[in-house]
Amino acid sequence: MNKPKYTNDDLITIIQKKAKELGRTPKKKELKQTSAIVARFGSWAKAIEIAQLKRSSSKKYTDQDLINALLKGKKIIEDKGYVFSINSYKKLHDFPSYGTYMVRFGSWNNALKKAGIATKRDRKWGDLSNDELLHILRTIAKDSSVLTMKVLKSLPDVPPVDVYIMRFNSWNKAIEKAGLESNKAAYRKYTDKDLLDSLAFAKNVIKDRLTIVKYKQMQKEFNLPSVSIYSYRFGSWSKALRKIQDY
Repeated sequence: MNKPKYTNDDLITIIQKKAKELGRTPKKKELKQTSAIVARFGSWAKAIEIAQLKRSSSKKYTDQDLINALLKGKKIIEDKGYVFSINSYKKLHDFPSYGTYMVRFGSWNNALKKAGIATKRDRKWGDLSNDELLHILRTIAKDSSVLTMKVLKSLPDVPPVDVYIMRFNSWNKAIEKAGLESNKAAYRKYTDKDLLDSLAFAKNVIKDRLTIVKYKQMQKEFNLPSVSIYSYRFGSWSKALRKIQDY
């Protein structure tokens, strides 16, 4: 049986020497022996614990610290003539790790969005003018009584909601700029009686059990309120139906 290249003590000593050299706990990528260390001790965190070093933690950074670091890192990378990306960011020294952003924001793209940096997915849409983006909203709205973020997210090959928020500061402001009615405004314009009268009308036309599918088939033809308004106002579609039992 071959003798291991490193003993446990050797590996711990390597970690401790690197920590002394850096003046802090080393990161996994900073040691050539990381694979051997993880294989021997079960995890990097366990090896750091045995080496009696303080484990790095994303908790030492506030969200704003991380966002500022992203913006600073982007500027450094682009000033050097390189493209800002995950790989180019990872090559920066003394910046929060890529993993820290994953833990804090759930994904790299989410971190970029928090910092107001366009993702690869957003860039093709980011090249559109404000008028072009608003024209897309108006076109979509022709097939939707109320254009909501949920509706936009469900459609293929359209600008993502984040592009509108980044460009116009909020979804509702984008809707207003497009000359469309926001869902909040649409919800407010109907009284409870208006909604229940429309629901009762639809039920009488159907002359059968009124399902969401059947209601939606009638909605455009008779200019009826959207299903989402009933859920918002009465708590659910079923609760709204119970309200018209005596109509």
